[in-house]
Amino acid sequence: TKDISAKEDVVEEVGRLYGYSRITAAMPLFPIDPPAQDALRQLERRVKEILVYEHGYTEVYTYSFESPEWLDHIGEDRGAHLELKNPVAKDRPLVRRHLIPNLLEQLEKNFHRFDEVRLFEAGRVFHKEEKGARFDAAGKKYLPGQELLLGMMYARKGNEEPYHIALSAITALLSRVGLTVTTRRIASQMPLFHPGRVAEVKHGEENIGHIGELHPQVQTLLGIPARVAMVEINLEAVATLVRDQVACHALPQYPMVARDVAFVVDWSVA
Repeated sequence: TKDISAKEDVVEEVGRLYGYSRITAAMPLFPIDPPAQDALRQLERRVKEILVYEHGYTEVYTYSFESPEWLDHIGEDRGAHLELKNPVAKDRPLVRRHLIPNLLEQLEKNFHRFDEVRLFEAGRVFHKEEKGARFDAAGKKYLPGQELLLGMMYARKGNEEPYHIALSAITALLSRVGLTVTTRRIASQMPLFHPGRVAEVKHGEENIGHIGELHPQVQTLLGIPARVAMVEINLEAVATLVRDQVACHALPQYPMVARDVAFVVDWSVA
């Protein structure tokens, strides 16, 4: 019948002829070693928990695709983006290069409903000029470079110092995962950032991201009634710098003994 082409097919035929009822049932043997830990996934999860529980940020999920009209509206170069031949949505045929445009779109919508907006997203971006994983056996064809970034937005009506609030949050966040960071002012080449209010975020000599404020012209164009702080951090770069901070200490020679003591005190005692 031409259905014996693999060893599993032969085993099946032997079992059928020998009799399945004559084969003793046994549990399969397999290793139960714990799986290898994914440092990047663990870092991403921890970063999200810290931003939500300790800094009051709200996580958002945006499309990995972008609208050419929106990019033109905010002054981004659509030509630098990858364009899909079969986009999921016809109005979003481009693949995002960074997280700021989509986050900015969400901030603009939410500012109509709230006086203060704190948003963040962790997601992949795609750079066509960089090589990612290869997808052919010969190793000649590559997917575009893909990095996992963390994007943050902060704005509050009447607040003239959103940069420092966002900087405080990102500094505390990275400190919690084991990195001490500094900032260095740079001349911005990114049209969305204020040319005089943008800086690199560095750990030692390693550049791991940037922080700044939204360009005033874009802010006015979008009708956002407050200054906006924007942050992008490369989580893959952070993951390579974070080290396990497990410390071992000797047991104390005189262990503490905890006791629950109750006192009855007169009402007149302050």
